[in-house]
Amino acid sequence: ARAITVRGGEYDREVGIPACARAAVEAAIGGAVADGMLRLIAGLASFQGEPLPEGVAMDGAELRAPMAPIDHDRLMPEALPGAWRDGKTTALALSNALSAQDDGPVPWPVLRRAIDGAAASRWLEPAAAGVWPCDATGAGAAALKLPDTAPPPPPPPPPRVAEGDYAAKAKLEAGDFQDLAEALPSVIGAAAGLDLEISVELALMRGDDADAGKIDELNRLLAKTLGAKLRFEKSSPR
Repeated sequence: ARAITVRGGEYDREVGIPACARAAVEAAIGGAVADGMLRLIAGLASFQGEPLPEGVAMDGAELRAPMAPIDHDRLMPEALPGAWRDGKTTALALSNALSAQDDGPVPWPVLRRAIDGAAASRWLEPAAAGVWPCDATGAGAAALKLPDTAPPPPPPPPPRVAEGDYAAKAKLEAGDFQDLAEALPSVIGAAAGLDLEISVELALMRGDDADAGKIDELNRLLAKTLGAKLRFEKSSPR
């Protein structure tokens, strides 16, 4: 057993941690990684949402919060210019470029789902028959390309408020939002029995002034609390 110091508001306290067999700890970590609750980085490899292969060294491995899903636009040449050449890329090139942005290797299941989604939405497509889908060992040969025709624009979202509903809308400053957060529990309590829906939109004006690294940092901060529910994406021209 060992003890760690937990810092409180005005004082620190010692918290005891019971001893646990190494095999039990590794089994718990492996289960959490396989379930997508944790991301494990061991050397140049990264795992999330898949069973850990035998022989993965736990000593020195790093555990992180799970990586959020990768949006289609993060795979495009505008976001990853170094991964594309003449409208073509490979799954390995996308993985390397994303890993450099994320400061760590991207788990293969996360990248695979992103490529599958982008292909289903016609943002990209296999450059030849049989190269996709594949496993991580075939990523270097998984050639991808931009489609010959642009993907269709997404349908407009349905109106969230129907005729006869009540809606409260306002453009809030950061301080106003903090005040609203403090009042929200009372509002929710007062609306008990009613179908209260809360929608949130954060917008960065003059988005061209924000570099990709800053956007990634903001999205990582949002993901710590809300996962993939809320993230900044570049608006398409209307």
